Amino acid sequence: MITHPLNLCVATISALLFSSIGTLWAATAASVTQSGITWTFDKPYEVGQFANSDWWVLGPVQITAITPEFTGKRNGWQVNPIDTVHQGYDNRAPDFDAKLIPSLPILHGAVSP
Repeated sequence: MITHPLNLCVATISALLFSSIGTLWAATAASVTQSGITWTFDKPYEVGQFANSDWWVLGPVQITAITPEFTGKRNGWQVNPIDTVHQGYDNRAPDFDAKLIPSLPILHGAVSP
């Protein structure tokens, strides 16, 4: 089978784009929404989507709101959880602990001095 050089070039460029930056586009936005959850920021930040459609945000970023909001029992969230027993996501699941949920706003991705 003979492969045309142009096909190889396009395939190589596509592979480089996906492997080196992993995204198809970038823009600025003050919020992103995925799977019915919206993260709202204090200002527009550079955002984009990976090939699998997950969002990335160039941080550090200040998150001011997450909707749907935490109700005290549901719609919880955690940042880099280390507790392997307790969780702060939903009181219907075992070992729920609302104290694990950070308060908003939160600066995420900041480097400690």
